[in-house]
Amino acid sequence: PSLCNGTASFSQDITINTCSDITISKVANNSQAAVGETVVFTITVNNNGSSNINDIEVLENLPSGYAYISNTTSIGSYNVSTGIWSINSLLANESAILEVTVTINATGNYTNTASIINSDPIDTDLNNNNATAEVAVSCLIVYNEFSPNNDGQNEHFIIDCIENYPNNKLEIYNRYGNIVYETVSYNNTWNGVANVSDIVNKGEVLPVGTYFYSLKIDELNMTRSGWLYIAK
Repeated sequence: PSLCNGTASFSQDITINTCSDITISKVANNSQAAVGETVVFTITVNNNGSSNINDIEVLENLPSGYAYISNTTSIGSYNVSTGIWSINSLLANESAILEVTVTINATGNYTNTASIINSDPIDTDLNNNNATAEVAVSCLIVYNEFSPNNDGQNEHFIIDCIENYPNNKLEIYNRYGNIVYETVSYNNTWNGVANVSDIVNKGEVLPVGTYFYSLKIDELNMTRSGWLYIAK
């Protein structure tokens, strides 16, 4: 008779390690900008691990140098009040993108850091969980009103720090879109007198009213437009 008429069983717990690694990067579309200009920060989170990663939270809390305008996300949602970008799940080798559009404040902190603060499973490499982008802010400020009435005060159209950017071009238009003044290398010398002959004559003192400017600065790769008011 066979002696192998019984059964036997064996069990053993096996620990399976999953290699989770999420990384973050951040760039600004402009490395230099003037006060009031628009900048877009792009934050990218990558899942470089071998398995899905869930419940990812990224802290993107804007510093005081920027004013929030809007955002878009490829995955998840961004809460501007808390500064938290929530990503429910990120597949292996998948990326998620957050774009935050801001304007430059006149003062404040311009160093913008985004950090991965939570995930499931926990990231095995924390050295690549922070990313920083900083915008060099110029002191360029356009003053929208001046009064060329020969009283010695506020006689010229002033742009702070324009002397730092000699490769500039300034054009002034009236409310009908006719150009009344244009120059290159503007240096805060315009006193409200036309220097072109179109709807007005060259050398004519422009009347009180609202005008519009277009300022192009090659050094900043920037074109700015806005209104100005000539008072008396």
